[in-house]
Amino acid sequence: MMLGKRLFKQTLTKQDMHAKRIRKFFQDKVHYEGPAIIDGPLLLMAFTNRSGSNLLADRLRSTGRFSGFSESLNYLNVDRQRSELGSETFPDHIAKLHQALSDGGATPGFKAGWGQLAMLLRWNIPAMFQSLRIIHIRRQDVLDQAVSFSIAYQTQQWTSRQRSKGKAKYSYKNIAKLVNQINQANNSIASICSVFSLQRTSVFYEDLIAQPEREVKRVSASLGFEVTDWTPPPPSIDKQANELNREFRERFAADSRSALLAVDKGR
Repeated sequence: MMLGKRLFKQTLTKQDMHAKRIRKFFQDKVHYEGPAIIDGPLLLMAFTNRSGSNLLADRLRSTGRFSGFSESLNYLNVDRQRSELGSETFPDHIAKLHQALSDGGATPGFKAGWGQLAMLLRWNIPAMFQSLRIIHIRRQDVLDQAVSFSIAYQTQQWTSRQRSKGKAKYSYKNIAKLVNQINQANNSIASICSVFSLQRTSVFYEDLIAQPEREVKRVSASLGFEVTDWTPPPPSIDKQANELNREFRERFAADSRSALLAVDKGR
């Protein structure tokens, strides 16, 4: 689904916090000019928070064909890794990071939100590679995703490996805002890929849960890699949804129904 003309123009021209911080780190030395210098494709996993990207990344790495697919484009990680790698420019950083992640023969991938995808295109980073391939991880049930996001943000427990740092409180306003943000972000990813004629393969979290072998092999093939002798091992991260997620979802659904039905009351 394409965004409205005005909203999509804002998507193309707006720099998110990651782009702003990264530009500052490298003192505006972020744009690439030149021929391809990396022998291989730039693999990106386009995602939104709580979309199932960590599970998909875990599954892809378990095939032995891929590495990375972590949030290396998060400005906090860029700041830490640029010092470790001695990166002087952002293109230099990408090249060094890609080389470091290639150790062992696996092909690296990167996670990118819509703002980071726009950032990479704006700075001509794909020109460093032979090609660009994108997988887009989404949820069919955006309400479940928004509830999960709301809880994780409040508790700061983003994966099952982390400990909760507090209790989550139900907020209709917050969950409704997150539903809209997730939909807009997914539409932005799809719109960017459409206007730039970028190959994008969609995968739904629900399908990944139900048919992991089929989905991982399908996604791998779309990235240019054949995975034939792989069967799904137990995931290294556990599903986090619990009774609290169910409670928040039911309360939000009830509040939404009440709001909808109240429109004509009193007329």
